Amino acid sequence: MFAPKKSVPRAFSAFDKINTTDEIKDVVKNKHLGIIIGKGQAFSDEEMMNVRDCLGYDISESDVLLLIDTWLNDKMKAYEVDIVSNGADYNKIEKDGREKRSTMYAMASNLDYLVIGVSHPCNLGSVNKILGGNTKWLAKSLGDGWGGHDGDVSNPTGATRTTIEFMSDAVDTTLFVVSGGHTTAKELEVYYKMGIDIIMLNLNLCSPAEKMANMLGIEMDNLRDI
Repeated sequence: MFAPKKSVPRAFSAFDKINTTDEIKDVVKNKHLGIIIGKGQAFSDEEMMNVRDCLGYDISESDVLLLIDTWLNDKMKAYEVDIVSNGADYNKIEKDGREKRSTMYAMASNLDYLVIGVSHPCNLGSVNKILGGNTKWLAKSLGDGWGGHDGDVSNPTGATRTTIEFMSDAVDTTLFVVSGGHTTAKELEVYYKMGIDIIMLNLNLCSPAEKMANMLGIEMDNLRDI
């Protein structure tokens, strides 16, 4: 299910309906579901220094995102993914009109696939939080955290819990990870314990998710090899 090119971003408030878990089960039924998790916030100056040290040359944040987009789309095509879900990460329009950018928004909105966004209830109906135009379906979590687990890997929370509920109807599921913070690290623990195939990109940020991947023995691709 490939996304139309140049699809127009839209606010949470522009969605006509919030899909139920059963409706999303019908969407993913007999399809290969790709789940994307990882880095949420825009790159800090320090993070960009780490990336440049890793690559060995000067590079802009926008060009780093292009490398990530290439990796994600190539990997998803190689694994024959049909449809993608994520945590409905968004860009936010501030009161002064500036757009607060999210790395995960950029990654999801530049996929060649249609996306299921699983949102925390507090974001639903927002007029200044923007999702990529390829986010076709919007579901909501129970609001019990953003994702990961509650301290017990057997008790997933937030978007992770909701995603697990509907992915059971997919014919196959693959997790795609791009670095990530503490929530991503917990999500990794959950999906690793479930035996889900995990494909991960190391951004050389020494992030909590990268550290968790090393601890779990998850092999990672390197940004410099793209």
